[in-house]
Amino acid sequence: MVNHLTIFRIDPRKVKHLTEEVKPLTDYPGRMDDDEPARTQRSEPKEAPVLLSPRSLDACTLPRNGSGEVPLVALLRVAKDAYTAEFDARLASSQFCALSLAHSWNVLRHLDDGPRRASQIVAECGVSKQAVSQQIVHLEANGYLTVEPDPSDQRARILTLTERGRQAQAYVLETLEAIEHDWAHLIGSEETAELRRVLTKLTGRLGRN
Repeated sequence: MVNHLTIFRIDPRKVKHLTEEVKPLTDYPGRMDDDEPARTQRSEPKEAPVLLSPRSLDACTLPRNGSGEVPLVALLRVAKDAYTAEFDARLASSQFCALSLAHSWNVLRHLDDGPRRASQIVAECGVSKQAVSQQIVHLEANGYLTVEPDPSDQRARILTLTERGRQAQAYVLETLEAIEHDWAHLIGSEETAELRRVLTKLTGRLGRN
């Protein structure tokens, strides 16, 4: 079990050849074919890989405060970017490859309990009306929801999950749980539980729970 993380400083002059060989996650939208031969054969079991966003490389040169520590907001940003990249990579290799974490978080999760007005979702998700409208168009075009006029107000739109949308949401929940399981494998289940407790307490105090 990996119980600590060592961050190495990288000489930018020596990174060029690495970036030419290793592509970011967005360059791998699909899953490797099952019949493609493995490039390296190993007899020992391997740990599940943890995919990091390219922006997570900033961990090598994160800013320091007056005490020489990395600010919490910088650490949280790196974790968020890594989580989003991992989530989107897993969806890209699934049957729901047209989805992203933003689609699920901003729109689909608000429809779990039934049809709703688009304006209600905009008011609750904290994203601009234009951004949500674009995501709704994308989700409708890919069969995840339907958009119908509101019988009580023709200016309003009613959004409803399709069967494919419900299946996608179920897969999203499974993926969220799987990523947390992998992270717990990295830092330990007790540390993961403590991290959740502390962040829950913090967000509750900030009025964002």
